[in-house]
Amino acid sequence: MWALFMESWGLWRNDCLNLSPIPYTDPVTNLPLWHVRAESPLLLYGFSKEIVERPGYWPSSAHICGFWFLPMAWQFSCDKCRELFSGDFNSSFEGILCANHAGLEDFLMGSSYLSLPIFIGLSSIGSMGFLRNPKAFLMVIKAVIESTDYRFILFSSGYQPLDSAIRSFASLAVESSVEAPALSNDSTLLFNNRLFCLSG
Repeated sequence: MWALFMESWGLWRNDCLNLSPIPYTDPVTNLPLWHVRAESPLLLYGFSKEIVERPGYWPSSAHICGFWFLPMAWQFSCDKCRELFSGDFNSSFEGILCANHAGLEDFLMGSSYLSLPIFIGLSSIGSMGFLRNPKAFLMVIKAVIESTDYRFILFSSGYQPLDSAIRSFASLAVESSVEAPALSNDSTLLFNNRLFCLSG
């Protein structure tokens, strides 16, 4: 690209193309054309500035506007639970949720721990190849659980190697009768019932 700024190219741009001799400048005034540049589109980040501060290098068109909350009916992956919550949100739904959501509700509400669980959502990290050793990842979570009072919810995003590692840990726990068996095909409790694993 540096060659475009050489004198020979400048003459060619000026004589043959009727452009300014220097790229990105006005042909008459030779002033930079930055003022012609289109404004950046508005960019909204759906998280709180209390969670992540706005970096100074962001353009003025980038704004942190707080969390976005979806309608309750959209927050369920199964039709049964979605239909339940499409009506009156004040009524009790205890005992009529599907197995996955009932297990998650029990994990959230039925614990003696004072702290709320920490959510670990991997999104596409696994499928992109960034999670090379799922068993080691689960061992790190286990070490954190053993050294703290926190509980965790792990959403595996349907990443098969991680789901296999979770099933492997669950089967070891059942064999040693340390923990209860898996809740359902898509959800499992591990590490003294302090890690709720949900496949997606």
